[in-house]
Amino acid sequence: IGSLIVPKGSIDVQGKEHMKDFTLADSEKGIVRQFCTNCGTHLFAFGNTHPVIAVHGGTLDDSSKFNPQVVIWGQSKRPYHCFKEGVPVFDQYPPQS
Repeated sequence: IGSLIVPKGSIDVQGKEHMKDFTLADSEKGIVRQFCTNCGTHLFAFGNTHPVIAVHGGTLDDSSKFNPQVVIWGQSKRPYHCFKEGVPVFDQYPPQS
């Protein structure tokens, strides 16, 4: 499972007291990554100016509800990744329309 891109504020996060922010120093868009302070798992990533957040799929309580609509950054696919048939795959971001 990769990451789910969802609107900020649309998910319920448990254990916020165990999250630590890391802001990329040279990021023009203020990219923040959040990690678990207990185990170091990368949980979320978002830009301060973006209306969405990337939720790492492996952190979901129930990943069976994860139904991909599109794959971005397909060029980074590892040999063990399988994409659902019929889902559009883009090497990077989809073209803007």
